[in-house]
Amino acid sequence: MFSPLMKSVAILLIVAMLASCAMDAVGPGKATSNLESFTASRLIDHFYDDVRSTLLENNGITQEQYEKIGNLNGEEITRSVLTESNGKEYLDFLNCSKAGDSIESADEVIDRAESLISDKAKVTELREKAKEIESRVYKEAEVVFRTRALNASQKEAFNKELRALVVKSVVLLVAAVVYAFIPSTVLWGKVVAGTAIAVAAGVLATTLGVIIDYKNGDIGKDKALKEWLDEISKEPIAASAIAAGITNTASAMGASPVVSALVLIVFAIWNIKDDVKPLLDAYNLKT
Repeated sequence: MFSPLMKSVAILLIVAMLASCAMDAVGPGKATSNLESFTASRLIDHFYDDVRSTLLENNGITQEQYEKIGNLNGEEITRSVLTESNGKEYLDFLNCSKAGDSIESADEVIDRAESLISDKAKVTELREKAKEIESRVYKEAEVVFRTRALNASQKEAFNKELRALVVKSVVLLVAAVVYAFIPSTVLWGKVVAGTAIAVAAGVLATTLGVIIDYKNGDIGKDKALKEWLDEISKEPIAASAIAAGITNTASAMGASPVVSALVLIVFAIWNIKDDVKPLLDAYNLKT
């Protein structure tokens, strides 16, 4: 189901994630590593047009700021954000936001975001929510999944995708919260945080795309995704994971018009917008 453009996006994300695995953590007060800066700048370049136009159209930046950003590339923006308060932390979070495929818990992403969220009660809320959801989903993954057309190995793989849906949706939600807490005077941090939202949405789209492929293999393309998910949600893990994944995504998009627009743009690139939109609407998010 993936077009050449979508495959290019996937390759970019995979390469970026592999680069992330090779990096040593950058501690407080240390200069951002060359590899970390390179990875961040490439991600900024990739989503550059969508991020800056979305920020302008949704009042995230002014016309003057839009034109200022337009004169710079990803490498220059990476250097510029380091001149702002918490600049290194914004870059660190951007690099972490693409790691949804390589982490099994959202705690690592929340750790990276903590210094960027001034409301510590919100951080505690995110941790508790992520822990509760992940604990329930992992427990229910032990239940045998009985969807019709999947063999034993496919069922195990499908359960893995459902667990990944939860983690990746939490990453997107955290990215939305980080953006919401950016001070109005910060410019380059908005660009980096906007890129983190787009990257997190792309990583989430990989799992949503796989789930759609399972649906097509089970009952074909004629039946809507929502109908199929309603049917398989009789299974405990599916009910918990899908509800959590879609609710987290809807909550992230509802946090800001900027987040909503970027997520829909990325979902459109992945060619899953028409499948996912009815689910978001069902969770009271009018897109």
